[in-house]
Amino acid sequence: MVKRKFALPGSFYRTEAKVFQDQDINTRLTSNFEYLTWYLNTQVQLDVGSNWQDWTPTYVNITEGNGTRVARFTVWNNIVHIYFRLTFGTTTTIDGSGVTISTPVSPSSNYVAAKNTIGTAIYTDDSSNDQWVGHIRLDSSTTFGARFLKVVSSDVLDAALSGSAPFTWATSDQIAFSGTYETV
Repeated sequence: MVKRKFALPGSFYRTEAKVFQDQDINTRLTSNFEYLTWYLNTQVQLDVGSNWQDWTPTYVNITEGNGTRVARFTVWNNIVHIYFRLTFGTTTTIDGSGVTISTPVSPSSNYVAAKNTIGTAIYTDDSSNDQWVGHIRLDSSTTFGARFLKVVSSDVLDAALSGSAPFTWATSDQIAFSGTYETV
C-alpha cells in the first residue's frame, strides 16, 4: 500500500458551516464533512476500508450450532474496524458466563486486558423485541469480551453475558457489535 501525505485546503479548518462550490463536480457541498469526503475520494483517491474480509471467530461459552454469523473486519493504517452479528439458530447456545470471541487481528500492546472498551453491542431478545445495550472490550490479546449494562440499586454496571443474562437466549436472538482498535 502506498501511503500519501497530503494537506487539506485551508477552508476545511474553518469551524462554521460553509458552502463549497467546485466547477469540476458541479455540486454543492454544504458541510466540512461532505467537503472532506469529496476531497479524499476525488483529489487524494485513498482506498479507505474497501477491503473488508470475513473472519471465523472461535468462542468461549458459545456454541454457534446452526446460528447465522456475519463477522467482518478491515485494517487501514494499523486501525482495525470490526463488525459481528450472530443470530441464534435452534442449536445455538450460551453455555456459561463470560462469553469471549476471538479477534481477527491482534491488538496493540497499548491496551490493558479487560479495561479497554473498543465498541458498542446490542443484544436482542427476538420474542419480546427488547434490546440490551452493551459493549465489547479487549479481554486479552486474542479475545473480545461481550458485556451488557445492568442497573444495580442506582448504579449502572457492566456484566458478563450468560445463558440467562441479560435474558434467556433462544432461536432468532442476536448478539451484534462493531468497534475499532489499533493493531501492531
